[in-house]
Amino acid sequence: MAQQSQGAGAGASAGSAGPRTVGGTRAVAAAGHSGGGGRGFALTPASVQNFYNRTIRPLAFLGNGNTSLLYPLSIPATITSAFGWRIHPISGTQRFHAGTDIGAPQGTPVLAAFSGRVNSADWMGGYGLAVVLTHSEGRTQTLYGHLSEIFVQPGQVVQQGDVIGRVGSTGNSTGPHLHFEYREYTSQGWVAMDAGQLLQGAMAQVINGFQIAKLPAPQMVNFDLTADVKDLADFGKLASDVLPEVAVASEKTLTSVAAVPTKETASAAKSEDDLPEVVVPAVVKR
Repeated sequence: MAQQSQGAGAGASAGSAGPRTVGGTRAVAAAGHSGGGGRGFALTPASVQNFYNRTIRPLAFLGNGNTSLLYPLSIPATITSAFGWRIHPISGTQRFHAGTDIGAPQGTPVLAAFSGRVNSADWMGGYGLAVVLTHSEGRTQTLYGHLSEIFVQPGQVVQQGDVIGRVGSTGNSTGPHLHFEYREYTSQGWVAMDAGQLLQGAMAQVINGFQIAKLPAPQMVNFDLTADVKDLADFGKLASDVLPEVAVASEKTLTSVAAVPTKETASAAKSEDDLPEVVVPAVVKR
């Protein structure tokens, strides 16, 4: 019979002095896994209790001090169940929740919180379809449970932010969500640690990424035509010191620009040469 000592784990039975201690993790085949063969079974309190008692969980510990965690979902989502003791939503008994549940729509991409190597990617008992990544040269792990799809294989190297699966509701779950665990290897074995605050901080970074940068209000530009004409006149004077021909051309240009027609000048036109030529179309009689 496996030795037990004081610790924490999601598999602790109600009324026990403390959660179950683990020296490691292993995947336990679930009798309710409906895979390619289409097998399944009806969940009852007795079967759930028995299943959880057979599913080994890591020791739990508060705080891990890791500040480089990347939010494991592609969108901001609500934490629906925190790390710690709770009434299990299926069995109705008090159990230690060794991870953090994040509610998200079915199929939401799940991202690797850190770079690492895939330790396992398969059905893992109550976790359903799950992926375990090993980081920091084997000193830390992250677990992603209740997935609907898995996109990685054991031994595969992944980078932080790679899509490793999709949110689902496999295993012992009441709805689509991601069960996320952060673990460290200690003298007591693998220890599940509370990553709640780190997840909230990482989610804030995701939200900031969705914010649209505010552009400054457009400013109206006033064009001073009088100043432009004056500058052009000054240029003409400067040119006259060099080339008299340029000065003459500049004066003609300035005259044409400055002589804006008015009502008086228009009515003072004496000859047809002062008026623009108008082409009158011929009238065709039918």
